Amino acid sequence: MHATHHRHSVALEWLQQQASHRFAVFSDIDNTLVGTGTGFQEATNQIRSFTSDRRLPLFLITGLSLPRVMARIATGEIPLPEAISCGAGTEIWLRQQDGSWQKDKAYAQQVQDSGFHVSDITKKAEAFIRQYKENRVSFQASADMTPYKVSLHFFAPNKQAAEVALHAAHVFAPFSVLYCEEINFNSSLPRGAIQKKYCLDIVPATKADALRYMVDSFHIDGGIKAGDSGNDIAMLLQKDVLLPVLVGGHTEEVCQAICDTIAKKAAAKTLPDGRHIHIEEDGLLASKSLFQALCAWTATVGIPVGQPLAKPKVNPQTVLQ
Repeated sequence: MHATHHRHSVALEWLQQQASHRFAVFSDIDNTLVGTGTGFQEATNQIRSFTSDRRLPLFLITGLSLPRVMARIATGEIPLPEAISCGAGTEIWLRQQDGSWQKDKAYAQQVQDSGFHVSDITKKAEAFIRQYKENRVSFQASADMTPYKVSLHFFAPNKQAAEVALHAAHVFAPFSVLYCEEINFNSSLPRGAIQKKYCLDIVPATKADALRYMVDSFHIDGGIKAGDSGNDIAMLLQKDVLLPVLVGGHTEEVCQAICDTIAKKAAAKTLPDGRHIHIEEDGLLASKSLFQALCAWTATVGIPVGQPLAKPKVNPQTVLQ
């Protein structure tokens, strides 16, 4: 926690301004922090204002590559965060006080030391594609790839999707395999469609790993963590100081995993270790759901509104280091 990029990060600056505890918000992007349709951008902007006014650092945790996230920040669709974990948890970037972005070198070293080599994983993936021809397995676009993430698409009925992912976990062991619905594609399918499109990522580190690292590194005392799909399951269920939030519009695979986990205490929405989990039930979706959960949580812990913040420095021409 003594690295220069931490000392000069906006996240640490805001955390140090909080009164007695260090609180933060960790969120997936698509269909969680942002949504498609009327009113979602307004809710996203409300979340940004809400967190800024209370000095709550906003940490984004996404499967997207950094260039794709930065492009959407530049358009104003995604609010400027204090930190970004991209590549499904394989990279962490921290916004500095001068507006530049710095990669967390200690975390990067951990990922590098994992023994994950894209060339080796790609060869295994090519064999996997040949084996599952009926599922139309294919590589995702190069824009979705990172140095430590190999990403595939496949088609399958709901039940078979879990079986494909389970076999992939065996093929690509000891690395993690994450799968989730391709929500934007599937939302265009006819109601009741059996075959759906899924994303499958092979990674040496997950969203759960990145979140755990950031919570520990910044000595976070509490906050919320929000997600909506299969690659958020481990992040939402792992034991830590954060309130898990499953936003409205979540996918079937994450709902099933959480329902199986809380089966004995479903009415109370309590995890086996006694922690509460917030599951959207009021019909709100994505950012609207997240904003409601955020308001309820801050009211519970009593976080006051701070002094107005200076306009954040950000230089779109900054070279990422």
